[in-house]
Amino acid sequence: MFVAEKEMQKAANNLLVTTPKSDLSTLEISFLTGKKYCYQTVLCAYSLQKVTPNPIHFTFYDDGSLNQIPELKSQIPNSTLVSSNEILENLNANLPQSKYPYLHKKREVYKHIRKLTDVYTHKVGWQLMLDSDMLFWKPPTQMINWLANPQKPFYILDTDTAYGYPLNEMGKLANANIKEKINVGALGLNNNLVDFDKLEFWAKTLETNFGNSYYLEQALSAMLIGDLESEIGAAKDYIVYPTKTQVEKQQGCLHHYVDVSKKWYFEEAWKKI
Repeated sequence: MFVAEKEMQKAANNLLVTTPKSDLSTLEISFLTGKKYCYQTVLCAYSLQKVTPNPIHFTFYDDGSLNQIPELKSQIPNSTLVSSNEILENLNANLPQSKYPYLHKKREVYKHIRKLTDVYTHKVGWQLMLDSDMLFWKPPTQMINWLANPQKPFYILDTDTAYGYPLNEMGKLANANIKEKINVGALGLNNNLVDFDKLEFWAKTLETNFGNSYYLEQALSAMLIGDLESEIGAAKDYIVYPTKTQVEKQQGCLHHYVDVSKKWYFEEAWKKI
């Protein structure tokens, strides 16, 4: 698997994400990425633009390790790179450490939370954040339609509820009935929905009462969505944790390669793309 991953890294270095000539509206997609995941980001972006008739503009948020900026920009010309310095300026202006000490503490040791803190202090309006460890096989029509006219949150379904914290306790804190199986591999939110006062309190309370969890960012995102009506990617099309057969047959339009499915991701899937 690790040998195949090295092959994938080498192949990604030679990819160019070209923008199609089209009169269709340009769609906006965002990633948090860095040195460790840049090659996966390029492949995900490449696979998405390959099957999407609309031109796509990509925004890349530096996770603090993105020292490959010239290469990324040359491989994906239709993109914007939000540097660490710009992110820190946004945080100082909109999320000062004196008021949000816990969120600042978490973003230093838990980069996942930067998908909330760093992203939604930068841009006004709706953003669709994608994880890098995903590939698109067919046009994601439902997602494209949402991007063209976002009115409510968008997310895809996990194979199980993975928040790392008791659902009822999350519900009490958020004063909402938390939806199950939210997967933040593809998550569309408006900055108006991201209440940092609540996130500061929720994160500190959950970790104080129940300890740290790898899934904290997913839990907090689910709490932000709360009772809101949402656009949910059809499970048959947006597949989290695909099986080997689903990869071989290229079923669905999107695969999110989590856990053991990373084996098929590294050894087979990207080669088909």
